[in-house]
Amino acid sequence: MSRKEAERNIRHKFLVMIDYSSDQKNMFNFCRDISEGGLFIETHLPLELGRIITINFKFPYDLSEFATEALVKWVRKEHSETAPAGMGLLFVNQTEESKHALAIHIKHCLS
Repeated sequence: MSRKEAERNIRHKFLVMIDYSSDQKNMFNFCRDISEGGLFIETHLPLELGRIITINFKFPYDLSEFATEALVKWVRKEHSETAPAGMGLLFVNQTEESKHALAIHIKHCLS
């Protein structure tokens, strides 16, 4: 993994409500962390591996909306003392503009 890829995947604590659709139902769950490459959604009902979904959320500091497609990359079905149940999502099919906007928003949330 290159240095740029490693930096892109650094996870940052980020608590925000995520909206996504599953089987024609809108789902709302909390995101616990985010990176430029993806995020983790806390849920006791994770989707199946390999599924591509559209996620939507608002950045807390200015309420700007962000939407992108994401791939269910990994699933943790059981809650433990150290980690909640949920799913890791990898952002896919992003435009360069979308990637840039996400990077700026993440940096702003950390400052």
